[in-house]
Amino acid sequence: YTPGIRLIAKPMAGAWDYQIEAAMQFGTSRATKSSSDTRDLTHLAGFVHAETGYSWAAPWSPRLSVEFDYASGDENPNDGTDNRFDTLYGARHFDFGPTGLYGAVARSNIETPGLRLELKPRSGISVMTGYRLLWLASARDAWTTAGLSDPSGASGRYLGEQLEARLRVEAIPKRLRLEVGGAVLTHGEFQQRAAGAPAAANTTYAYATALLSF
Repeated sequence: YTPGIRLIAKPMAGAWDYQIEAAMQFGTSRATKSSSDTRDLTHLAGFVHAETGYSWAAPWSPRLSVEFDYASGDENPNDGTDNRFDTLYGARHFDFGPTGLYGAVARSNIETPGLRLELKPRSGISVMTGYRLLWLASARDAWTTAGLSDPSGASGRYLGEQLEARLRVEAIPKRLRLEVGGAVLTHGEFQQRAAGAPAAANTTYAYATALLSF
């Protein structure tokens, strides 16, 4: 079961806006992904998103926002309780950076504050850039999207820093939308120490898309 609540004040020129969302999960979940493992664990987890921003009544319509996301991780892999929040389903591009081949972060065992700047230089053109610091909520649980873990917790919680940017152009309004963007993720202590961690100093991702509507 995943009951939740969301409060929102939409962005408006010359005003503050906010968004607060929280969800709690409880019930049972399987101990592993193996089809032959029928062990059930008690499931108790939570998620919180908090955001506030200000939109200026000025050229390019700038909006600057501060964000914080927390999704619980499993505190103890041996206690018979699963505390890792299950992200369930849904898009995550607008929350944690580009998805597709990248998708470095999901709503699961994560603690991340961030800043986001959005601009509209002219009608049909928008620019966004974002910066986040990333930690695991629990050092003993996995970085779920990368498949890395250290049950001892000795590798620490810090994943690194992420900088992303995106340019979106409505080339033909309501018909053709073009978008380019990317992200750079520097590797923190967990990415450097956990077993199987990549040897590269950081991760760089770029993309270009075209959306045709008819």
